[in-house]
Amino acid sequence: MPDTPIIDRTAGRWWGQTACVIASGPSLSKADCDAVAGSGWRTIAINDSWRRAPFADVIYACDAAWWKVHFTQVEKQFAGERWTQDIEAARRFELNRVGSKNAPGLGKDGVIHQGGNGGYQAINLAWQWGAKRILLLGLDCKPGADKKAHWFGQHEGPLSKIQNYSLWQTNFPRLAVDLANDGTEVFNLTRDTALTCFPKMTLEEAIAKFRN
Repeated sequence: MPDTPIIDRTAGRWWGQTACVIASGPSLSKADCDAVAGSGWRTIAINDSWRRAPFADVIYACDAAWWKVHFTQVEKQFAGERWTQDIEAARRFELNRVGSKNAPGLGKDGVIHQGGNGGYQAINLAWQWGAKRILLLGLDCKPGADKKAHWFGQHEGPLSKIQNYSLWQTNFPRLAVDLANDGTEVFNLTRDTALTCFPKMTLEEAIAKFRN
């Protein structure tokens, strides 16, 4: 599966729609996800967040290791699409795959940029699919007040227990600039976040303003 363009941004998949990326930061609540469920937004759940957002259109998990641990449960319980940038995972589990590369800012022409984490990649993927507005939830990019790394605690078994917060905080501003220059609106609805590069808005305000 070579890294060749496989997505046409103008093809109408999510063209002109509002998309919500639900990451797994410690501030994400079940009530947040329940509110998104009734919003009409297109939705990408990152990694384990599909368990709080089973209504999501897409699960995106960038790593083969995550899919090895979770694929069986996802296959049984999640009805949406499964996406990754990992060649091994795509082949082994018959996932949808988007090409990726380690480069700054916004990846175009069917290839996303990695940014060091799945939330960054999912934002790029939503843009590739034509979303005119991207809303962010659970993108804390820092540990919670109780030192939790994620809303569910820490990853299981062999999965990485390292969260490179400084790298993420460094990478997102360039992505924010590229999206703003493109004319794509991005709002961070995360209740407790270290990211300052995207305009903030509460989830309640976004639902009232942007309901599809």
